[in-house]
Amino acid sequence: MSPGAMTATHDSVRIGRWVERFRRMRLVVAVAALAFAGLWMFGAIAVLPALAGFALIAAAALIATASGTETPVALATNEPRAPR
Repeated sequence: MSPGAMTATHDSVRIGRWVERFRRMRLVVAVAALAFAGLWMFGAIAVLPALAGFALIAAAALIATASGTETPVALATNEPRAPR
């Protein structure tokens, strides 16, 4: 197998992880967008503070999803388990 083929597989796994992270945070980002858009539309907050607040919440949601548990790689049935 060529090194290029291994890189393509590794990249698709990496992209899949990012897609999963965005999927987990979409509700938080949508609610934050609606909240800041509403505050801006009713004149309670200016556009720049609204965008900054939204960016901070989106960044916090992205960081929070990074600590999610990843699925461990399954062992083959004939491989011994690690000693405890």
